[in-house]
Amino acid sequence: MKPILDRRTFLASAAATAGLAGVAIARGLDPVNPDILFGTTGSIFGKWAKSGPANELALQMSTNMPLMLAACRQYGLEGFEPYSGQVVQFLDNPMALKKMLTDSGMALASVGDLPLRPADRAPASSGPQYPWLGGEGRDRLIANMERCARDFLQPLGVDHWKNNMGARPEGGPSDDQLKSLAETANEIGRRTLAHGVRLSLHPHVWGPME
Repeated sequence: MKPILDRRTFLASAAATAGLAGVAIARGLDPVNPDILFGTTGSIFGKWAKSGPANELALQMSTNMPLMLAACRQYGLEGFEPYSGQVVQFLDNPMALKKMLTDSGMALASVGDLPLRPADRAPASSGPQYPWLGGEGRDRLIANMERCARDFLQPLGVDHWKNNMGARPEGGPSDDQLKSLAETANEIGRRTLAHGVRLSLHPHVWGPME
């Protein structure tokens, strides 16, 4: 079989990529498949700070969207996947985010998890709710997911949506909770697909399903 990428082609591609800063980005850095784009996640932008009752280190992600998109552009990337807390500021005005993306030449790869306004968040309770696993707040989660797909992701042209499925119960999920997770995911996926958005479940370490 002919090698997909020999050393000379790789070096030429790397040299071309290094010179992208400050010029228009040509779609398709991959030398074989121009439909493959290269991007990064919003979690690389921010700072680690101590917070919470135990004064533990926690990542405070940046919400400066122009800065993050400019940094992606500067380093020759083509796409960006912000987290929910980084896009909640655009929930009522997705076209403002779309304009930023267009102006920067960046593609929106997806959004990590569900962005929620404070008013849409679940009321404080005595303990964890685990709505993805069928616990308290499941119906609210499903409704919020469908609304986000319809009113936010669809106008932005996002056709798949990455979700970590919430928190992991102590000791791991039970068989019944995993069954409920499958049922909840199927229902959310059915509703978001009606708006052109495929639900993409990410089995993150420390998540309910690893």
